[in-house]
Amino acid sequence: MAEVIQHPALERLERLDSRRPDPSARPSMGYQPSLDGVRAMSVIAVILYHAGFHWMSGGFFGVEVFFVVSGFLITSLLIEERDRVHRVDLGQFWLRRWRRLLPALFMMLAVIGVWAVFWGGAEQHTQMRRDYPWGILYLANWGQIFSQVAYFSGTPTLFRHLWSLAVEEQWYLIWPVVFMLIARRAGADRARGRTLVGVSLMVMIGTAVAHLAGWPTRFFNPFRWQMQPVDTTNFLYLSTFTRCSGLLLGAALAFLWRPWKVSPTPRGDAPAMLDRVAIGSVLVLLLAFLTGHVANGATYVFMLPMVTLASAALVAVVVHPWANLARTVFGAQPMVEIGKRSYGLYLWTWPISRICNAYAGSWPRSTRKRACPPT
Repeated sequence: MAEVIQHPALERLERLDSRRPDPSARPSMGYQPSLDGVRAMSVIAVILYHAGFHWMSGGFFGVEVFFVVSGFLITSLLIEERDRVHRVDLGQFWLRRWRRLLPALFMMLAVIGVWAVFWGGAEQHTQMRRDYPWGILYLANWGQIFSQVAYFSGTPTLFRHLWSLAVEEQWYLIWPVVFMLIARRAGADRARGRTLVGVSLMVMIGTAVAHLAGWPTRFFNPFRWQMQPVDTTNFLYLSTFTRCSGLLLGAALAFLWRPWKVSPTPRGDAPAMLDRVAIGSVLVLLLAFLTGHVANGATYVFMLPMVTLASAALVAVVVHPWANLARTVFGAQPMVEIGKRSYGLYLWTWPISRICNAYAGSWPRSTRKRACPPT
């Protein structure tokens, strides 16, 4: 039988057809540069707060924005893996998280530890011995709650900032297991999202009630003998239970909001409405950054919930393909590059500012005193 020779035009047509998207494939979130832009805004607020500038007294709220982004992003990835392969590989999930987080953390712990041994004072040596095990095990928030030194008093420790990383890592450890139990199969995701919204709101309300009641200082607490006089603020600010509302609301948003599945063609005035929501959310966050105070009752009664809700609204907008202005601003290259490095910036800026005594809101004063010792 003679060999069939295909015409070159037919070969080109086949190659063109092979590049067409599979209509049965599910659209995925993909990389969202604008989420890195939101991270950039958050880490800048935290860095300025750590530097002690009084006009950024609420910069610590930037951590809550991080929590919402993490809850949304991690849950979205879990949902997409479930939909794609009908299962979640927990081992691979944890391995990916550890590869990203552990090397940078251990490097920081090692470098700052060496500095403290050779140039740190006796107080810092004591602090390091106490903080190292908690930091390595990602339990720094609980170590600070039950420590013999209140978190918000005394000389700040070099590893004081590790509490938020501990909360996130505990989330990464527990939430995928919970996800597999409640969302193993596709379907009813919107109901799951609404339930998580309710749980998040309950945590916000419970935190506010705990502050108003002075819990756990004023009421029975089996651990009270281990806690400090300021344990109400310590507990509410640092504990995984009271700080999981942002992570839960971000996770709820992932179940409820998948705008990458909508038509790329905007409808009506939807882009303008999305951008107005983004502008309002940013204004709320800036107000919190500029006016918040960590020990104020307003922080736990209404400001922290307000920041959580505004963060969720901002995340919802910046991942929507119709939000032209918000995606342009938060997807700008400088913001994206800062956001990509936000984890490293958060890890290193606090201990460096502590070593240099640059945490009192005065850069000129710090440089005049040559606070940074030679290394």
